[in-house]
Amino acid sequence: MSKTYKGDVTGNVVELNLLDANEGTLPNLGTPTVITKNTGVNEVIQIFGDIDETTTGGFAGYGADSEGIVLGTSCTKIGFNSLAGNRYNCQLVIPDSVTTIESGAFYYATGITGDLVIPDSVTTIGDNLDYSAVFTGCTYGPNLTIGRNVQLIGDWSFGLNSNLTNVNCYISKTVIDENDQVFIGSTNIATVHARVSDSTWTAGTNQYIGGIYGIEVIKDLV
Repeated sequence: MSKTYKGDVTGNVVELNLLDANEGTLPNLGTPTVITKNTGVNEVIQIFGDIDETTTGGFAGYGADSEGIVLGTSCTKIGFNSLAGNRYNCQLVIPDSVTTIESGAFYYATGITGDLVIPDSVTTIGDNLDYSAVFTGCTYGPNLTIGRNVQLIGDWSFGLNSNLTNVNCYISKTVIDENDQVFIGSTNIATVHARVSDSTWTAGTNQYIGGIYGIEVIKDLV
């Protein structure tokens, strides 16, 4: 269950109010009276608790045309299509509490700026179906970091992002290879940095990784 708040930015301080009074019967998952979040824009959405499709309405959710989004630290799951198709106009910060990001969660979520970090808490991104598309069409970049505990990444999960040029990949190559088109369409990826100690990766140029040809693998992460 989740509570969703919306507020205006005034000099880097965000005053938030509960969007739907009918949610007042839900458990208190946080008290977001004031947030300091430099979105650089005039509106922000904050969500506490797990996020599922019914919470936000997917393509026409509360944040359909929001100017920023902040996920609360009680969030453990970002559900199927839950934040897809919306415009956020800020950097996306996934809290360390999240363990699961389901298929289509940020499908064509535009306006996301800056680097994207998948924290070590996350174990599942998408599923084993043909088209997970978790972050497909998002606009973050130029760097993506994939935390060391991810065990599953579905096809197309990081696809169709022309801003993405580098991936810091703390997981084994076998996780990428399990669903062969993880990066399909993100044709500007030039480098993948992997852990020095991970024997599943081989350093060198012109490699095929996740549906993209010509990538250089650099083994320099610890």
